[in-house]
This record gives sequence, C-alpha cells and structure tokens, in this order.
Amino acid sequence: MRYHPFRVCAWRLLLAICLAAPLPGAAQADAMRAGARARDFAAVLLVIRGDFVRLRRAKTQTPQRRGLHQKLMGDLNQLPLQARRYLQEDASAETMAVDGATALRAAFIEGHWTAFTHQLEHLIHAYPLYLHDMDGAGATRGQIRWARRLYDQRCAACHRYRNPTAELPAPDLFDWAKTMRPAEFAARMITGIHGTPRISLQNPLDEIQIAALIAYFRQGREEGP
Repeated sequence: MRYHPFRVCAWRLLLAICLAAPLPGAAQADAMRAGARARDFAAVLLVIRGDFVRLRRAKTQTPQRRGLHQKLMGDLNQLPLQARRYLQEDASAETMAVDGATALRAAFIEGHWTAFTHQLEHLIHAYPLYLHDMDGAGATRGQIRWARRLYDQRCAACHRYRNPTAELPAPDLFDWAKTMRPAEFAARMITGIHGTPRISLQNPLDEIQIAALIAYFRQGREEGP
C-alpha cells in the first residue's frame, strides 16, 4: 500500500498539534486543583494580615481583641499544614512556604511585631492572590439575585443580627465590602465560607458564585436587584 506524501505530512502535523495541545481530563483537572490550592494559600495570608492590623488597632483587654488573638494563633498554627496541603505539587515552593509559616508563627508568639510583619509581607509577595474574574465586576443581575437569596437563607441569621459583645462577632459583610481592600475582602470570601464535613468544610462555591457574592455585598442591601 502506497501513501501520498501530502497525507503523510498532514498526519504528522496533526500528531504534533495533538502532542503540543493542553492535556484534557485528569491532567487538566489536576492543574486546576493545584491553582485553586495556591489561590487558597494566598488568601489565608491576606486574611492573617488583615486580622493582625485589626488586632493592633483593637482596644486593650476587650473581648474582641482576645477573640482576634485566638483566631490569629489558630490560623498560624494551621499555616504550615496549609502550605503542605496547598503547595504539595511544587516541592521547593512547599518547603519555602512551610519554613516561612513556621518563622511567622514563632515571631507572633514571641511578640516580635517587626519581624512578623516583614515575614508576612515576604510570603504575600511570594504567593500573591490572583483574583482573575473574582472581583465581582462581571457579575450579572441574575447572579447577584442568586447571591442575595443565598445570603438571606444561609448567612443573614448571623451576619445581620450580630452579637456585639461576642469575642468574634459576625461582621457586617456589606460594610466590609465597601471599606476593606478588595483583595482582602475577596480573600475572606474564599476562606470564610465553609461547606459540610462531607467535603472537609471546604468552600463549596466556585469562582463565579464567589464573584456574585462580592458584587452583591458591594452594591449594598438597598440597591439589590
């Protein structure tokens, strides 16, 4: 059987294109999961920075200050484990993040605030939070209506009717959305929403849904669609 030279070249070209194309299926899914884990680690760092700023501004010996200190200590205790979990596909990044998280925790325990701030900013620079389309700017009216229903059904009971004397009162998310840095507020939406124990309490929302919530909180209760 004889092959036409053009057909042979065409098949070779098609094979080269297929080999160079991004792999679908499991490989692509693994890459997406790795990106989400790196995003979540970056979000945790921004939340720690925001809580540390709030702690330094809080009045001495108030319940809220004690609550913030306990929350920060808990987050810092978990940070090396989160570095291993979120960055396990990259051994060098994981090692650097774990070492940095361990040094950050030690500086906080010892009250070395300058060292703590420098180490935290170093980690945030090394692992920046890329929001892509999660800033809420592209959310549709339908998506914002969905976000409002979700808030009313799942969130309002705590966030609308808050206990101001609690150590960690549920925040006014509408106020936070308008006064907090956009990246930090998005980070809190990524890390602060939890699912059921069945999914290890991970955030069950995708990036489009988180963006819809961010857009809803920014436009405010009264202006909702």
